[in-house]
Amino acid sequence: MMNNYIQAIQNYLKDHGFEQLAPEAVLFDMDGVLFDSMRLHNESWQATAAAYNLEMLPDEPYTLEGCTSTLMINTLMERTHQRQATPEELEMIYTEKNAGASMRYHGRKGCPARWKYWKKWAAMVCSGWS
Repeated sequence: MMNNYIQAIQNYLKDHGFEQLAPEAVLFDMDGVLFDSMRLHNESWQATAAAYNLEMLPDEPYTLEGCTSTLMINTLMERTHQRQATPEELEMIYTEKNAGASMRYHGRKGCPARWKYWKKWAAMVCSGWS
């Protein structure tokens, strides 16, 4: 897992012409203030559920926003198969959901009105999901 983070940082540095990671600030956006990511998470959960033939209600990720992915996956598994997911299924489904979310994030920008204030600083913004 750590290698994925290291690779992601190395890719970011290369893509943006930086030699090293030395931000002056790190901003953690966990509630959509800087980047409204919920629509992208909903799309990713819907696509992942469909890929695994799991019954998901329209916009269900909105109703479970803030819960763990384990709870989300087990909710779908219990509805569809009347059982909880195995550890292997949790890992597999979670990995696919995150890959889908990352694909949807690629090339997206946060709120331009806020970015203009940070252009003078070297900043890293993390918009997280679990």
